[in-house]
Amino acid sequence: MEKLPLRAWIAIRKITHKELAEIVEVDRKTVSNWSNKNKVPLTKHQKRIAKALDIEVEQIDFKN
Repeated sequence: MEKLPLRAWIAIRKITHKELAEIVEVDRKTVSNWSNKNKVPLTKHQKRIAKALDIEVEQIDFKN
């Protein structure tokens, strides 16, 4: 199981920050912060992100 940064998974899945924000129910800037500024989402958001990207939470490196 490959662990990649959130920004990489967003690119692989070809989803925009706006689309992911709508699915996870947060602001687009929040997704941008998670993706680009090494901010770590809450556990409940991590689960929603993984589901939206069709991967396991453990596959996302939220610290890079």
